[in-house]
Amino acid sequence: MSSNLRQIEFLARAIVNRLEDRGLIEFHDAETGIQVVVNTLNDQIRRFEAEDALRSDRQ
Repeated sequence: MSSNLRQIEFLARAIVNRLEDRGLIEFHDAETGIQVVVNTLNDQIRRFEAEDALRSDRQ
């Protein structure tokens, strides 16, 4: 597992734990919730990197 993926998973766990602690959401299976957040973060990071690459190409 790469360092970036570990950091994303750590962040996802922190997000899910915080949301559950505050009673905003409740996952019957926390691992499923964590995977949803990991996938969402990965998608967003890829999108931001693609946008940044396009901006760099224009300059």
